[in-house]
Amino acid sequence: MNGKNIFDELSQKQNDVFSNFSKTDLEYLLKLIIDYKLSLRNKLDIDERETFGLEIECENANWEKIRKEVPQNWTLEEDKSLYNGAEIKSPILTDNKNNWDMLKNVCDMLSKYSNIGLQAGGHVHVDTKALQNKIDSLVNFMKLWGAYEDVIFRFGYGEFIGPRPLLISFARPIKNDFANLSWYYETGELKMQELLHYLSEQKYVAVNFKHYHNFKTLEFRSPNGSLNPVIWQNNVNLFVKMLLYSSSSRYDKDKIAKKLDTIFISEETDKKVCIEDALEFVDLVFNNNLDKIYFLRQYIKSFEDTNEYKRTTSFCK
Repeated sequence: MNGKNIFDELSQKQNDVFSNFSKTDLEYLLKLIIDYKLSLRNKLDIDERETFGLEIECENANWEKIRKEVPQNWTLEEDKSLYNGAEIKSPILTDNKNNWDMLKNVCDMLSKYSNIGLQAGGHVHVDTKALQNKIDSLVNFMKLWGAYEDVIFRFGYGEFIGPRPLLISFARPIKNDFANLSWYYETGELKMQELLHYLSEQKYVAVNFKHYHNFKTLEFRSPNGSLNPVIWQNNVNLFVKMLLYSSSSRYDKDKIAKKLDTIFISEETDKKVCIEDALEFVDLVFNNNLDKIYFLRQYIKSFEDTNEYKRTTSFCK
C-alpha cells in the first residue's frame, strides 16, 4: 500500500482480512487510519426491519431552549443522576438518511444548550430481530461480547480516552457473567428460561436484558455520552452488526471459544489499545472495509492509554 487516503488503498466494499496483513502493511494501515477523519454516513446498509432507539444524556441543560427545539416524537425528560441533567429519547429508528439527519440536528441543538459533563452515558436500544428468536444466537452473542469486551468498551469511550467516572456503577462489565452463564447453559446445567431469568435480573450492566422478554430489545449501556452524531451512528452500527453476526453462518464458534479460554476474566476493563484483538474482532463482525475502518478509528483514537476522563484529538470531520 502506498497512497495517502486509506480508501485510495482499500475498496470500501471489499472485505480484507486485516489480521492477516504483513507487519509492514499493518503499520501503514494504522498510519492511514490515524490520518482519516470520520463523517456521518447517509446509510449503514442495515435492513430497515432492524430497529433501534437512542437515549442522549447531557448536563448543564438550558431547559427553556431545549424544550422549544426538541423535535416532534423525541421525548425530553429530566435525568436526576446528572447535574442539571436532561435526557432526550428518540422514537424507534431505522437506518435511513432522514433519521441520521434528525440525529445530527438534535446533537447540534444540545451542543448549544448543554454539555456532556462528567457522567452522561450514551445508551443504545436495539431490537433483537437480528438474533432470529434463537437462543443459540443469543448465546453466540454473549460469547462474542465476553471474548472482546475490553475492545468494545474502549471503542464505546467515543471521543474520550477513558471511561466516565461512574461507568462501572451504571454499566458494569459483564464478560464474567456471560462466560459463566453460556458455559452452564451449554453443559445443560441451566435451562433456557433460567438463563434468561439470570440475564434479566440486573439493569446496571453493560448489556441490559430487562426488556428482552416484553419488548425484544437489548440496551447497550457502556458507551460514554456524546453529542457527536458520528459517534452515535458508529455505536449503532457496531451493536446491530454484532447481533447480525451472532446469528449468521459466518459466526466462528471455534475462534471465539478459543479466545474466551485465554482472556483474563475480571470486573475491570483493559483500557490499553490492543491492535491484535481489535483486528481480530473487526474481521469477525464486519463484512466490509468501510465498517472496519470506522470501528478502528474510534477504537484507536490517539493510541493514548489513561484512566482519565478526557477528550482525545477529534477523529471526526
